Formats: sequence, C-alpha cells, structure tokens
Amino acid sequence: MLLAVRRIQRIRHICSRYASSSSQTRDAPSVGALLDFCVDLKERKLISESHPPNIPDKQRELLNNLPGVLYAGFDPTADGLHVGNLLILTALCRSTLFNCEAIAVVGSATALIGDPSGRNSERDELQKSTVASNSAEISEQIEKILGNVRKIKNEAKTRVLNNMDWWNDKNANDFRQISEHFRVGNMLRMGAIKTRLDEVAGINYSEFCYQIFQSADWNYLAEKYNCYFQMGGSDQLGHIDSGYDFIRRMTGQLSAGICLPLVTDDKGRKLGKSVSSGRRAIWLDRKKTSPKDFYDFFYSQSDEMAAKLLMYYSLRPVGEIRDLIAHSGPNEGQLQRELAEEMTSLVHGDSGVQVEHAQAIKFPSFQHIRMSDEERTQTSHCLDKLRKDLSERRILSHVVSADDRRVEMNGRPFSKIGSSSVDLKLVDLLSITALLRSTEFGCKPVILTNSSLQAEAVNAIVSNCSKSNEVEVYDTSSWWSQISCLDFVREARSFRTEDMLNLRSLQSQMNTGVSNDVLIELIMSIKEWEKLSSDRHCLLQIATDNRSDFLEYGIRRIPGSAAIRIDAEEQTSR
Repeated sequence: MLLAVRRIQRIRHICSRYASSSSQTRDAPSVGALLDFCVDLKERKLISESHPPNIPDKQRELLNNLPGVLYAGFDPTADGLHVGNLLILTALCRSTLFNCEAIAVVGSATALIGDPSGRNSERDELQKSTVASNSAEISEQIEKILGNVRKIKNEAKTRVLNNMDWWNDKNANDFRQISEHFRVGNMLRMGAIKTRLDEVAGINYSEFCYQIFQSADWNYLAEKYNCYFQMGGSDQLGHIDSGYDFIRRMTGQLSAGICLPLVTDDKGRKLGKSVSSGRRAIWLDRKKTSPKDFYDFFYSQSDEMAAKLLMYYSLRPVGEIRDLIAHSGPNEGQLQRELAEEMTSLVHGDSGVQVEHAQAIKFPSFQHIRMSDEERTQTSHCLDKLRKDLSERRILSHVVSADDRRVEMNGRPFSKIGSSSVDLKLVDLLSITALLRSTEFGCKPVILTNSSLQAEAVNAIVSNCSKSNEVEVYDTSSWWSQISCLDFVREARSFRTEDMLNLRSLQSQMNTGVSNDVLIELIMSIKEWEKLSSDRHCLLQIATDNRSDFLEYGIRRIPGSAAIRIDAEEQTSR
C-alpha cells in the first residue's frame, strides 16, 4: 500500500511541475489545445507523418479550429499491451495536460477483421471468445493508466470505449450501405493494400475492407464525441487518410491525424512484442511482466536510449527533460532512474474495467432437403426441358459453366430478381415467368428478392400459377439483416480481393470508379448461392445480369453449378 501511495505521489509531483510550466489558458477549455499539443509532439520528435501533411507547421489554422478531442485505437489481437503501445498511451495522457479530451478505443470489432498494415502476410483469424477476453484485459490496462492521470488532475477528461458497442448492432445490409461511400480505386492506393497485391500472397476481402471499419469508427467518434483528431502508429497513415476523406464526405468537416514513430532499441529492433522472444517481451500487465522487471527494463537502457525514451514517454515538460539531460553525467544512471520510476508509477495503478460483448445473431437455416439419385436424374431431365424451352423462345443467351464442355445440369433452378430499388422491372418478369414455366416441366424453382416488398409482389404473381405450391420465394434482405456485419466480413476471408478485381466487369469500370458495395454485392450473391446449393440443392441460376464473369466466378466456387443467362435486352425490345 505504501508503495502504491508513493507511486501516485510521484506522478502528482511530475504533473504538477508540468502544469506550472504550461500556459494558464490550459486550465480552461481552449479550441487551440490541439495546436499546443501538436507543437509539443513535434518538439519531442513524435510526429513521423501526418494528414494533412506538415502538422503542426503548415496546419496551424486547422488545428486551432478543431475541437480539443482526440483518440487512438488499440486492437486486442493479444491479451495485453506492451511498451510499444505505451508510446501512444502516454501521448493520450499528456494531451489531457493541454486540456484535451483523450479517447482510447479498444477495437474488438476491428480485431475480428484484421489490420493489414505493417504486415506481409495475412493475420491469423481470431476467435470471438479470444477477442472478448483480450478486450477485457486491454481495457483494464488502459483504464489503469488513464485513471492515474485523473487522480493527479481531477478535471482530466478521458474515455475508454469499445467499437463493438456500435458495430454489434449493424448487419450485413448496414455494412453494404456504409461501403457505398468507398471507391475501390481509392482503397487500392493504400500502401498496405498495394504491397500485398503486388506479392504472391495477395489479400483477402476481410483485411481489404479493414479501412472501412476504421474510417467509420472515426466518423462515429466525430459525430458523437466531436472528435476530429486521431493518433496512430507509424503504419497507420493510410487509414488516417481514408478516415479523413470519409468524415469530410459524411459531415463536410475537416479533420487531422498524426502517426507516431516506431520505437526501436539501440540495435534497431522494434520495442514491443512482435520481434521479442516471449521472455524478453515487456508487457504492461503485471501478471506477464512483474513491476520489478518492468522497472529494470527502463533502468537498463543506455544513456542515449534513456534520453530518447524520456522525451518520448515522459509526461514532464520538454524544457524540464532537456535540463535533466543537460545536467546528467555519463553512466550516472540518473536518466534511467527517472525514466524507470515515472513509467512504473504510471503503468502499475489500481483500477480496472470489464467489457462484455453480445453474441452475434446466427444465420437462419432452411430445413435441409436431401435428394435421392432418382430425384437428381429426374431434375436433370426437367432442366434440359427448361433449357430447350428458353432456346425455342429465343431468350437463351448462353449457358455459363466451369468449362466449355456441355453442361450436365442438376438441381433446382433459382433466380435473384430485383435491384436495390423497391419496384420490380420488366427484366425481372422475364426471370419470373421463365421459372414459373419450369414448373410445367417438373422443376421446383426458388426466387430470391432484395426486399420484403419485392417478395410480396413476386408472391402475388406466383399465386396465379397453377403450381404455385412448387415455387419458393425468399427475401434475402431479411437473411442479411440477421447477420452481423462483423460475421459477414469474417466469412469473406475466403474471397480474394485480387481475384474479384480481375473480373472483366470490374476491370472495365476501374477508370470511372467502382464502389466497394459492388464487391459486397458479388460476395452476397455467391454466399446466397452456396446456401441454396447446400440446403435447397439449387445449382442452376437463371440470370438476366449481363455480367457473365460474375456468374463464372460463383460457378468456380460451387461444385456442380451452372447458369443460364437470358438475353433480356433482345426479348424486351420485341
């Protein structure tokens, strides 16, 4: 207990000296707080990159007009934070001494997706239970550190949030609407994406759209907490750039962000967990690294390294640190002792918070239909009759298959009709009537729609068919509304972004711009087909869409599948 009291007294003493050396305007809220804070960061050499460029020198007017609120994110990909993460945490703490409000966002949602930044290979997919456990540990560690600042400065404004709180309620349809604001061409220009696509490994769709999640996080904080400033690690400039554009598009407001430098030791090795052995990794959790080992880590630094880390990590004013360095003799250990005492006092406090996460809603399942060999043969004959009928009516454009050989069609036919708009179009009737005629040949078709209103309209048409009981109609929007956007994006890991972008239909649009929701539409359509194939034995799709390469892409993923494309333009022009 005595040791804990001494540590709190030590922090209070340090920060009281900081406050006395600061301008008196910092004792009251100030719209220029961010500018003062950024000037301090520059003096400490803690700004490696920024957007807009040249913060603070060329962006003084912008920083003066931004609210004094800033945030940093921490994805719980491990069960604790390390000394590399401490750099951003101490910067958040220091910002409160300039009268800024500091927000730490624990990224439970984004950890489930995977940040491609700074990596040459894909991240291992984390289980939800693992992320939830990691989030609780990291939230507690952050709250302890920010709590120590609140103890010595009662008016310090800090928050610890979890982005699962706003993503958990969003479904796949919500995510698709958000994605409409992101152009694929712009997303491809991010450094991490370009690097991965230039390599053999490529990038899965989940990691490709990570930038959408982080941009939406920042926009949420801007709208709810008036936060238009972000701090990130050395590899986060692309995400900051993307978020800047998204906020301006959604709110019309300007924002700004900075990247802190990568902290390395005397030998140029990353100061953190990624390149350290399990024994040498220095964690903020006392269960993984004891307070004594934590203290010894900072105390064992060289004079040069201790001076650098004091400037990086300490909450002291820059002038005081410079005086301390100037009056410190070689090999005296004074710098190391001051650094070790301050960091140990700041990190090992007594407070915590626990985070609970709601479970994602499961995807609704059909009653599974199993087909005997006899039924499969009969269905194949029915589909041959359907193909012949479409050909005789001169509306069959061509059959899409996995290769150029004749297709042995199996399974039940289905069609996805209706665009994102509410009303059905003339081309939709072409698919519907084709499927209704198929009942005369013994087929049992399935019709998918994009909304409940479309489903009602289709059901009204189907009710006039003599064999309406053989037709199933489903509203896919109700399916996707029950799938969390996180589950959807995690499921999309199996889709290679580079493969989708190589499709002819997308290549032809790249110059004019492709919205990310086109990729989501493609993924959704294939997941729907996979679901129907598994649970309804629907292997043949009747399509009016002229994007035959989309159909080919789905056929390559679904064994035994094929598609018939109807030439809607020729038929409707008659």
